[in-house]
Amino acid sequence: MPEIWLHSFEEGSQPRPFLQSAYRHQSGLFSPDGRWMAYSSNESGRFEVYVTTFPGPGGRWQISSEGGEYPLWAPDGREIFYRKDKKVMRAAVATSPAFSASRPELLFEGQYEDEWDITRDGRRFVMIKDEGAESAPKHMNLVLGWFEELKRLVRAEDTR
Repeated sequence: MPEIWLHSFEEGSQPRPFLQSAYRHQSGLFSPDGRWMAYSSNESGRFEVYVTTFPGPGGRWQISSEGGEYPLWAPDGREIFYRKDKKVMRAAVATSPAFSASRPELLFEGQYEDEWDITRDGRRFVMIKDEGAESAPKHMNLVLGWFEELKRLVRAEDTR
């Protein structure tokens, strides 16, 4: 079962589990101040986005309400973005004096790959657009024996 592990850069340190359970945990991402971790988990029966304290122990808050994955912190730590199918969602968060999150809202929709990031100024996303999904051919012509036809056309051209 996928879990979220931590590994320090200190010499001699060993990886250690951070989130372990019978459920799948993935896409762990530290907040800009390093005090929180956003991640997605299927403990509710579908993937949802959660935030927990770091290094813990502490509380845990559910951010998404109708499914969500691939959380991304705004550079200022005041928002969490996440993906729900083709939707990009946003929830405002406050981390002081205690953690709280607003109800998620839709920012935009589009067919994008799972990998994404946000610019340092927090004004733009970097995403890979899945052009294949929108521009896939609707039909295909299969031509059999095309090489024989090519040779016939070349012979016909030579006799002119």
